[in-house]
Amino acid sequence: MWVFCAINAHWEGKLRITSVQGARVTFSWKGPWKLAANSYGRVLLDLGQSPQLGAHVLLEIDQFDLHGQDWGSGTAVLRDAQVFCRWMRDGTPLLPYYPDVAHQA
Repeated sequence: MWVFCAINAHWEGKLRITSVQGARVTFSWKGPWKLAANSYGRVLLDLGQSPQLGAHVLLEIDQFDLHGQDWGSGTAVLRDAQVFCRWMRDGTPLLPYYPDVAHQA
């Protein structure tokens, strides 16, 4: 499993959630890290306190495609940061995070 801190990229608007359908999202990333795109196993991006979703979330990537050197896009499942920490510590179920509709951008 890989967990990458993508807080700065998200807050700078380089990593954006482009659509939300329940806990599933699509995202685009200007200047993505090739390591995140080419890692095997579970890959999660920590977005911190997301200005788009109003919560501290992680993206668990399902698919990530690089489009040249400048940008990438993909799909992911949202994970609540506190639930993720409990899953790492205790093995409690890692449930998807369903954002409040009012915060979706």
